[in-house]
Amino acid sequence: MAEIQITNMSKIYGNGMTAVDDLTLHIRDGEFLVLVGPSGCGKSTILRMIAGLKSISSGELRIGDRVVNDLEPKERDIAMVFQSYALYPHMTVAENIGFPLRLEKRSPSEIETRVKAAAETLELSAYLDRKPSQLSGGQRQRVAMGRAIVRQPSVYLLDEPLSNLDAKLRDATRAEMVDLQARLGVTTVYVTHDQVEAMTMGDRVAVMKDGTLQQCAAPRELYSRPANQFVAGFIGTPAMNFIPAEIRGDAILAGDHAFPLPAELSPAIGTLPDGHVTLGIRPEHLSIGPDGIPAEVVAVEELGFEAIVRVSFAGAGAHDQLIVRAGGETEITRGETVRIGFGEKIHVFDANGQRLGEMN
Repeated sequence: MAEIQITNMSKIYGNGMTAVDDLTLHIRDGEFLVLVGPSGCGKSTILRMIAGLKSISSGELRIGDRVVNDLEPKERDIAMVFQSYALYPHMTVAENIGFPLRLEKRSPSEIETRVKAAAETLELSAYLDRKPSQLSGGQRQRVAMGRAIVRQPSVYLLDEPLSNLDAKLRDATRAEMVDLQARLGVTTVYVTHDQVEAMTMGDRVAVMKDGTLQQCAAPRELYSRPANQFVAGFIGTPAMNFIPAEIRGDAILAGDHAFPLPAELSPAIGTLPDGHVTLGIRPEHLSIGPDGIPAEVVAVEELGFEAIVRVSFAGAGAHDQLIVRAGGETEITRGETVRIGFGEKIHVFDANGQRLGEMN
């Protein structure tokens, strides 16, 4: 096992495009770290630079106690699992799993022992004689994992390995993968564009945007204390509501509606020359009840256990709409007028999108 230390690492292509900009990130020994962000944010490029599949333009990359910037992939003691299973169709499960060891010219007895151990870990022992065409998608992905596990590397690199699975199978395989990593205790870097996947799998999650690290923290902290408006909007489903507002005296004004200014925010607010801010509140921290701001129901998405309600009221910001997460037994129809209650968990962002604090 090994830690990964990335210091001021950048990737700049020949045409001048910067894919990764001055990244500094410490991945702890045995940690499951998830890189997440929209397409083109640089997360897969980071993974490939760690693997040695892409060169590093500047900065330093350490795996364990070695600087590996100029080492070939085979010299870095890593194993990588790609989005595609990339299994050999003419080989059995056992042959696919053991293939890296044959390339290393390991003895047949060692290969057999390590393949059986990996298969047992992944609950594939009953399928060792089968071909990939005889397996389900989840089983094929486990074979691909087995091919990485059998090498017993210091670091696993996983590039969106679950994206080809259907939703139900993806959920089950996700849980299996988290359990497997915890048992193996091997440092793992996992890339995904799915924030739900990131939040449910990672010990910590690194959120990327335009090649720049926005925040790296435990899932609970990302949700509760996002560093900026981008992280706040990216983490959470449905996404956080944002409302343009203004500080006036001891209140925050959004349209014709006023919210009390918490005392702990006063020092930060005082540094804003014009007092303009953005309020952020998650749909689950809004409520529909007898008290609150009147709003018209624009749409209702019934999900059984809950309902996602879109409402419109003056001063809400983009399209004058807010999203409210309501209980599944809440009876609301489109066009109805309801009252929206604002809870205490309201985030405040300055004109640059940086979080000033939250009402709690």
